[in-house]
Amino acid sequence: MTDFDKKLILILLLSAALLFGLKFIPSHAEAGIAKVELQGKTVGKYNLSSESGKTVSINLPNGIAQLEFKDGAVRMLPMSVTVCPRQICFHTGWISRSGETIICIPNQLVVRIITGNNRIDAVTR
Repeated sequence: MTDFDKKLILILLLSAALLFGLKFIPSHAEAGIAKVELQGKTVGKYNLSSESGKTVSINLPNGIAQLEFKDGAVRMLPMSVTVCPRQICFHTGWISRSGETIICIPNQLVVRIITGNNRIDAVTR
């Protein structure tokens, strides 16, 4: 392997690392909105940047769900197993990017992050 080959491989690896790292740099895009739907109806919209540090309660048929907002993200706080037996919505964790969702199927609750610049990434026929 020549010196030129080594330099070329190094340049390619550095370029790949740079492109991969760009994915994790926060963009200055429009702040996200957490849209909360219960049984198919919108029950609230919360701006992720202005709700930081707040907790919002949502009345469910079997109890109460709580959403926690922090640093431009939202998550579902733990509920009792009588309200949400498998706790999948809680284990989803923090969401902050457009298109991410938290879904609680037993309560028909959906929390979806939306922004004004939602773009279609694919079309199927």
